[in-house]
Amino acid sequence: MRATTRLRAVAIPSTRRTSVRGARQAATLLRATCARPFALVSSAENSTIDYSRAYSYIEDIGDGRGYTGGMLDVVRRYMRVEPDNQLARFLPALIAGLSVLTYRH
Repeated sequence: MRATTRLRAVAIPSTRRTSVRGARQAATLLRATCARPFALVSSAENSTIDYSRAYSYIEDIGDGRGYTGGMLDVVRRYMRVEPDNQLARFLPALIAGLSVLTYRH
């Protein structure tokens, strides 16, 4: 009979606090990583990689796909009219995502 070895993951909590500098570096890296796709799309849509300037811009360009706009604003306005709607559960994630993706020069 052969013996088998099973590996199990063990989580060991860190006793060390994350430094403020480390947290800032992580936030900067996350912003830079998340900003790339937005900059790429903005370069094609708005002829600029600074998507923050065109974020509030909306237009029906006649391609049959309607309007594209900021989802956070749509959910907030809809909540004013229908507070108990199906989109309400997404509001915290939309707010958190916006704070992470804020473009800074």
